[in-house]
Amino acid sequence: MTAILASLLLLAPVGAADPEDEYTLFRDDFEDGDTDDWEIEVPEVSDGGASVVLEGGNNVLEIRDRAQAVAGSPGWTDYTLEVRVKLLSQTSSVVIVFRWGDGEPTRRYMVQYWAGYTNLKFSKQEGDEFTDVAFTEDLDFSTDAWRTIRVNIKNDEFRIYVDGELKLHVTDGAFHSGRIGFDADPDSLIHIDDVKVTTGQELYVADLIERAEGAINEARIRGADTSEAEDY
Repeated sequence: MTAILASLLLLAPVGAADPEDEYTLFRDDFEDGDTDDWEIEVPEVSDGGASVVLEGGNNVLEIRDRAQAVAGSPGWTDYTLEVRVKLLSQTSSVVIVFRWGDGEPTRRYMVQYWAGYTNLKFSKQEGDEFTDVAFTEDLDFSTDAWRTIRVNIKNDEFRIYVDGELKLHVTDGAFHSGRIGFDADPDSLIHIDDVKVTTGQELYVADLIERAEGAINEARIRGADTSEAEDY
């Protein structure tokens, strides 16, 4: 096992020797037509859902009503999440979630905005308690317009960009790792596209190792002979 995990270091992009270089942890443009890389959750009280739909010849993830879409690893620490978002109705809002911890109680950070409003809100949730951390009120979140949101996370610092411009700079040390995801308020209709998560070399390699261990364990469960992989 040790040999194959160590060999994963060779999978890092050629020429990217600097630990601060950018590595892609996760990417989904939904052109494969499915949501296999996501966990979709829909509350029992909701008629919503999440699925890949065609918009102008381009596949996007459509989130309806109160559905949630979650991806990534709970062990992700410092990373940059970038996503394109479009609100399709005046009743829509989008919640972009990061450092979303597994298990109970719910622990996560998020930024949220609403159709027709000017404010972007940074907040956190622990269990049933929501805390507003920061706002900005100089934006125009009109419907039927794509906006690119980027969340840069480094230690306890968060920088939130909208269409390439820094809008919020927040320091908070409540949660230190977690997944990414999207959430919505009731009666929302949202399109999501071009989701990308990047990080430095250390987390990238740790993520490769975690996925390799998971693949080997899954193979064992299915009765496969993993001795060759472990001795590699």
